Amino acid sequence: MSAHPQRKAVISLDTRMLPPFTAARLIAAMEGSIVRVLAKGAGGTGFFVAPGLVLTCSHVIGRQDGPSVRIVTGGQVFAGRVTARHPAQAPDGEPFPLPDLALIEVPGAPDNLECVRFDLEPPQVEDRIHTIGHTRTWSRLPGAEPATFTYEGLHRVDGGSLLKLASGQAVPGMSGGPLLNLATGGVCGILKTSRDPGNPHGGWGVPAAAVARLFPEALDAGERFHAGPAGWPGPGAARGLIVDLGHVKEESPGGKPGEVLFTVTDATSEKVKLTSIRALVRDRSPVRRPHHRLPEGVPEQYDLDLALTPHLDAHELLDVHHVLDPGETEGYRVRVTSPEGWRYRLEFVIGWHRLGSGDPQESSLGPVELAFRVKSEEGLAALVREGSDAMAGDSDDD
Repeated sequence: MSAHPQRKAVISLDTRMLPPFTAARLIAAMEGSIVRVLAKGAGGTGFFVAPGLVLTCSHVIGRQDGPSVRIVTGGQVFAGRVTARHPAQAPDGEPFPLPDLALIEVPGAPDNLECVRFDLEPPQVEDRIHTIGHTRTWSRLPGAEPATFTYEGLHRVDGGSLLKLASGQAVPGMSGGPLLNLATGGVCGILKTSRDPGNPHGGWGVPAAAVARLFPEALDAGERFHAGPAGWPGPGAARGLIVDLGHVKEESPGGKPGEVLFTVTDATSEKVKLTSIRALVRDRSPVRRPHHRLPEGVPEQYDLDLALTPHLDAHELLDVHHVLDPGETEGYRVRVTSPEGWRYRLEFVIGWHRLGSGDPQESSLGPVELAFRVKSEEGLAALVREGSDAMAGDSDDD
């Protein structure tokens, strides 16, 4: 049922690169936090930092005197109230000085919206920084447009510091959007302005440290949110293990086993020991043809074998404990076999604990689905017999 590891390929976060599937989850989570801010004579982008709290740039609010704005998300419009602006106004004819930040309360916002998590450390040179903002590049109506920059360094100016971003194009409407560091998985700042709206020359961002200094209560509220089940999918924010799905392959016509590939990353600041990897069968049903396929994308690292049966619900796969250093990623390829004619919903549960601490913890992945086709006359006959028996049992119950 299980196998000793055959080979190991380590991905370290010191390379300043996250696996592509982790980055995709982060970008999707960040996009779920993005809102459009509507203000008198102004507007732009903002994002949820905690339930009911939107952060944006002060210049996105414009020069209006009142606190009322409108927040657009998910096709709905909500009333917002500006609770703090730094600065509240700018001199006539001049751009808003630093820190150029504003906080908006949105009491009617849904509870199921994403909230970003901040990385208060500045990026390292050449880190990739991603943002999403509401622009009119291709439509008269604003739409969510992405941009990816390269970090060049911290530019110290009167009133504070700016993140200097190169390569990507920051177009009008993106101001107030979050800056996601794809190396750490946390939001490192907020986009203030473009270096050249008409060309891909980058932009300027306000560091996350300025947000923490001005709005500590908002960051505390965000931390409480992320301490719950919602969480944040990036190593820059997590306190435990990151478990990422790579791909699911069904059994090949030639009889090659099905596969589930995933990685486990130590996102704590300590070494951790993996003590268990269990495959739990959450559901099973007869099937005669394949039903789904996910894209590939995880390197093969550790090989484990899983022999499913229609009658066993839990399978232990790990027979050797593994120790992960902080930031280290291990990959697992689970080779799955089963009697033909069955579909399974599987959940993988990873048991682990910090070294020096005996408190056991669990992280999970799934559910994922695998189908095993009927390939023989004997298998088809067995499936028909099982279906007939099930129908007979239903008749007896009646």
